[in-house]
Amino acid sequence: MRTFVASVGGAAVGAIALWAVAWPEEVVRYERVEVPVERIIEREPDTVVRWLERIRVVTPDPVQIAIAPGGAAPEVARFCMPSVLKATNDTTPAPPPQLLLRSVTHDPGWFFQRDRLLLTGPTSHGDLVAADYLVRPGFSARTVGDSVIVRSPRFGGFRQGLELGIAAAIGLISGLVIGG
Repeated sequence: MRTFVASVGGAAVGAIALWAVAWPEEVVRYERVEVPVERIIEREPDTVVRWLERIRVVTPDPVQIAIAPGGAAPEVARFCMPSVLKATNDTTPAPPPQLLLRSVTHDPGWFFQRDRLLLTGPTSHGDLVAADYLVRPGFSARTVGDSVIVRSPRFGGFRQGLELGIAAAIGLISGLVIGG
């Protein structure tokens, strides 16, 4: 009985300690902030793969690539329209800006912390946009105009808790079996 109480107590103390360490910090966030272009570029992943990255990071080939020839022609025309209007000095009003993603950075969170997602890309009006999101595993993203819609599963935190609970239960059971 003492072993069981000690195991449960140790698991509870460990879970509380991990929760305290991994508690997400409350940060003041602004919806839109204008920054120098260097601040956005320094946060993007580098395109040059050096020898150290070859050791630390795996770059797999795609499992499948699907191409629909001409399928994005209307979007490309809409994206390029402001440049075409400027080059031809047309007085037609420019269409609203469109966002073209050029990099996606996903940083997984620890335990119950949310993952961090950084989406970066230019707009058709020449602006460079970096959008930060806090998401749960299983998220999806889509560009709409000059912004991004990111969706995260509603019960993603419950799933993470369930996965952690299963791992804790396996550890507790194995501790009881081994300690016996």
